[in-house]
Amino acid sequence: MAEKDLPFARVVFCDSGLGGLDVAANFISLCRNNCQAKELEIICFNAWPRPGVGFNQLPDLKTKLTALQQVNDAISELSPSLVVYACNTISTLISDGNVALPFPALTMLDAATGLLANGLRQDPEASLLICGTATTAQSGIYSKGLYQRGFSRRKIAELGCPGLATQIEYAPNGAMVRQMLRHYARQAAEHFGGGKLLLGLCCTHFGYSNLWQSEFGRFFDTVTLLNPNAEVAKRLFPDWQGGYTPHITAKLLTRVEIAESKRSSLAVFLVDRAPEIVEALCAPAREKNLFTF
Repeated sequence: MAEKDLPFARVVFCDSGLGGLDVAANFISLCRNNCQAKELEIICFNAWPRPGVGFNQLPDLKTKLTALQQVNDAISELSPSLVVYACNTISTLISDGNVALPFPALTMLDAATGLLANGLRQDPEASLLICGTATTAQSGIYSKGLYQRGFSRRKIAELGCPGLATQIEYAPNGAMVRQMLRHYARQAAEHFGGGKLLLGLCCTHFGYSNLWQSEFGRFFDTVTLLNPNAEVAKRLFPDWQGGYTPHITAKLLTRVEIAESKRSSLAVFLVDRAPEIVEALCAPAREKNLFTF
């Protein structure tokens, strides 16, 4: 929680990849003319461990938690006012409590589960497909949270989408993403049998693509997208709302090189809400020793 009338605040948005930029852009958009901090620094921390090897490619839970602890050690050196884990995969890993958090932090889990639950309440006839990375889907964390709230197991399914986030970074509306989404849509239709569908986009990358409606609409009567990225920013904002129009700066820290094709494809999606994020994306600060994993 932010203190009233801050002269300076540093908020770190951590993701294994670039999906967290969308969450950061939503937060900046809300704070732009109504913030408690006079100076607001946004740091987007790309926690992708190694070239070609993200968290979902690490071999086991122990390795993932080791990598995450080292990421957190690096973030701690930044002296953040708040860390937002703008990543469903990392949020899932944090949920078991085995990773030390030496700073104020927020994950995707509460906001996403609340959004999914509200969707089911508002349209009780609809089925819910929760799409995420393999780590998120295998954990079943969102389904479990919804079952605990009394929702029917028959109406809910989780689907792991390996490789989709990476393909979206390269070309959000490209042929490969379209092909993958059509495949997932066909699977969902086989499981639910058509009708009304709520689509939980429980990977922060997924909202970059505009193809979900058209591809799933081939198999379902209605398709409603539930994207937690905006919901997380909305939940953050009341603690940061204030009387200042802050001076906002942004930085993208990364250990791995980010291809220019990725940077240009995502910039278009972000520029209207947060040109500061686009500026950081166009000139990322690459540090090979950003963390030790």
